Amino acid sequence: MKAKKTKLSYKLGLPEAIAMKIYKTSQTRGAEKDTVYQNRVKRCNTVLIPISSWNSNFLQPEGGFEKGYIVLASPEDYFSDNPPEPHPDLPNDLELGRNLLVLYETRYHWNNYPPSQYDWSPATSRTPPLGGQYIARVPDTTRSDDFQIRHGYTGKKTGGQGAGIRVYEYASSQEIEATKYQLSFLAWRTEGIMDMARQEGISNNS
Repeated sequence: MKAKKTKLSYKLGLPEAIAMKIYKTSQTRGAEKDTVYQNRVKRCNTVLIPISSWNSNFLQPEGGFEKGYIVLASPEDYFSDNPPEPHPDLPNDLELGRNLLVLYETRYHWNNYPPSQYDWSPATSRTPPLGGQYIARVPDTTRSDDFQIRHGYTGKKTGGQGAGIRVYEYASSQEIEATKYQLSFLAWRTEGIMDMARQEGISNNS
């Protein structure tokens, strides 16, 4: 009987705690619930790009982003002097509801550019079409008649909290996997790693 081949893995033989730390490097961190960003998701997820960056000759990775991107514009960036007409300088390669969303983050924007006035809906998809035209993450205030406003990408129906990841968090699946192996190599070069592995009863660390 032929011996069963061991599947190659970056965590093969590593102590469980070290392997888990390496795995976590493939995920995003630090996004709060009241923001539009996803937390603890893969770094190859949909990327959120501020329109200010897009307007500055933004360069995408070769081959593009694996799961696409969404450009975010504030109401003042999106609208012309006569809402709901878009600003005349809006890039031609951006289309509201396809690869562009308006992001509401302040009470001023919400009150002065109310999406209900334009018959807009909160976005629901991270791939085109986006299912809506805007996202809202407006904090509460001390006024008794104000309340927190969270529209778009808030629960299971939209695949969890957040629309996507920060652009600087992005890495392709190939880059993520290569990084795991590189970190695994460095872990095995660390003093004391063999003793940790033996303490866990791992036998293939000779």
